[in-house]
Amino acid sequence: MQCAEVQKILHEVREQIQRGGGGAIGLSTNFKIEVTESDIGGHGLTELLQKSAGCSPTVQRVVIGLKAPGGVAVPIETLLLTFIHELAHTVTELAEINPKLVPKKIMRLQGGGGGGSSSSVFLHHSTGFYSNYATLLKIAEKEGILVLPSVPGKLSAKNLLFLDSIDPADSATGFLTGVSPKYSAPRSQLRLLLCDLSGTKKTFLIDVVSVTVDLLLKTASAKFNRRGKKLFTSFHIYLDGKKAESLSNDSPITDSDLRATLSAGSAAREISLLFQSSC
Repeated sequence: MQCAEVQKILHEVREQIQRGGGGAIGLSTNFKIEVTESDIGGHGLTELLQKSAGCSPTVQRVVIGLKAPGGVAVPIETLLLTFIHELAHTVTELAEINPKLVPKKIMRLQGGGGGGSSSSVFLHHSTGFYSNYATLLKIAEKEGILVLPSVPGKLSAKNLLFLDSIDPADSATGFLTGVSPKYSAPRSQLRLLLCDLSGTKKTFLIDVVSVTVDLLLKTASAKFNRRGKKLFTSFHIYLDGKKAESLSNDSPITDSDLRATLSAGSAAREISLLFQSSC
């Protein structure tokens, strides 16, 4: 993606999060957003002006880098996660603290310019920061901007700190950065969750362009060992647990309907197919 295209998206995202509830915790839409292909030592940075601890910082600008160290392009999902991280900095008061009291894994995230006196630093990644980060991510999920992988405690400070600690080269591959219903590009390959009425589940990787109804019925029948039993004859598609609206009736699914539904739902966290056999 080009700088201008990403910058347009990030301005939209800030507006959506601000209107969706971010304004209630102080998110402004007045500061400058810059996007660069230069190596900025990570994915993003926020420049703040703060006169003293406990005061709300003045945001100068937020900078987002399109490439990880080594020149690897960063996918839109990682850019969005990074940008929301930086937005959390813009609404978090900095606490001045003795650096000896800060865990090493937190100090590694400080970057340069810790601020404070020689015996203290302005802590950028405090408990308050991760609380604000979680709040903004909740809004982002509600607005369809970014959905993190479904893991226990996905918005806990512990998990968000883990995401922050991922090597930029790894996160540049989209590692653990979730999906964006609004901005993720449709995927050509999808991992489907195949289910039967007994609750048994199997996974299957398909190519959206060439998948057919017959292929799925035969594959599911084989995976569920239906030999000697009635083979599967139909299935329903569910996107994140909700039946696909385009296929809500009981008419047979055509190959074109199947491909269109899977392509449109490719940003879903889970695509499941419930298989049935005729009576």
